[in-house]
Amino acid sequence: IPNARGNYTMRAQTPLSDLQEGQQAVIIGVRNDDPAFLKNLTEKGLTPGTSLHIISKDSYDSTMRLAVENKELNIS
Repeated sequence: IPNARGNYTMRAQTPLSDLQEGQQAVIIGVRNDDPAFLKNLTEKGLTPGTSLHIISKDSYDSTMRLAVENKELNIS
């Protein structure tokens, strides 16, 4: 979203799947526009602007345990 002068702030964009245990991130967007997928993310509190912390990442199937706003959840 541009600022009042029409300028954009470029941010580093790293897919959640590329993050490692112990890293923190802020969600800035979602590449998938499937309504059911977006609804699922919203229900989990994973929306743009949300801060999260990677608690663990399974090396077998990359399932991640996240800390999001005082709760923990698993995603794959």
